[in-house]
Amino acid sequence: MKPNRQAVPRVSDAMALVFVALVGGCWTETSVPTTITISPSSVTMDLVEELQLTTVVADQNGQVMTGITVTWSSDVDSIVSVTDGKLVTSVVAGQTRVHATVGAATGSVIVTVTPGPRGWLLKAYGALDGLGWTNRAHWGTTAPLQFWHGVTTDADGNVTGLRLSDNGLNGSIPSGIGILASLQHLDLSQNLVSGSIPSDLGTSANLQHLDLSQNLVSGSIPSDLGSLPDLGYLNLDSNELTGPIPGELSYLRRLRYLALGSNHLTGPLPPELGVLRLQALLINDNGLSGRLPLALIGMPLQSFNWEHTGLCAPLDDAFQEWLLSVFTRSGRNCTS
Repeated sequence: MKPNRQAVPRVSDAMALVFVALVGGCWTETSVPTTITISPSSVTMDLVEELQLTTVVADQNGQVMTGITVTWSSDVDSIVSVTDGKLVTSVVAGQTRVHATVGAATGSVIVTVTPGPRGWLLKAYGALDGLGWTNRAHWGTTAPLQFWHGVTTDADGNVTGLRLSDNGLNGSIPSGIGILASLQHLDLSQNLVSGSIPSDLGTSANLQHLDLSQNLVSGSIPSDLGSLPDLGYLNLDSNELTGPIPGELSYLRRLRYLALGSNHLTGPLPPELGVLRLQALLINDNGLSGRLPLALIGMPLQSFNWEHTGLCAPLDDAFQEWLLSVFTRSGRNCTS
């Protein structure tokens, strides 16, 4: 008579992830990775930026497991590539899902790539012929922005300065510079920068120093520059600027240095500027015309140049007395 064999059920591949063994008379359950939690739970990144993700792997009983090797993948590698949990974004904006996998366990996180300060700097790098710059150290790499030549940042990594004077820049300043919300110092002087001044530069509310001198910048001076409450230094000298000097510059109550010389500016000098506490006013070599406004009296100028323009200084006694108090002055008087 054949022995009675009890049927042994087949263990499926999914059930095989957890098995129980009899050891020393006690049932011992083997830990199997069951859940994976990724931190942070959602990610928004700038272009060409790195971020380290972390994972917590737990078994079927919710116990944290250590020493587990996690495999990473991205749904769209052209947006985000992943290596050992470090995300490196490509120069493409978009959204993808990143996965962490151990055996049959998986976790995922949505990653959104949105151009921010780093993205605008990359845009400027392309628009201003970055490959031809004299010094382009670290530009376009995943290095922290403070290592990019000419870029300075604060303790939180916000861009506070962009100093690329005499560096072979050639092209136009792209729009969107307002994304550099903490920018205080912008110096692109002594290059071949052309095109117009972006009007959205007026949204850089923390800007204190703006120097675009000795370039090929054309078009008019945007009235939006009058929206920069902290601007103390404005140098647009030696460009191809046309049109009038906007009266809105009178809103720059912290402005101390204004250089607009050697352009193609026309019209009068706005009397509204008389409210400013300028120490230097350089408007020479332009097509400006008319009498200098009496409203300038009392401005604490130390340097004033209106030479080679159609402007003239009124013969009014008070104005002439004030003019004599200016340490360095150059320009003609009116004939009557």
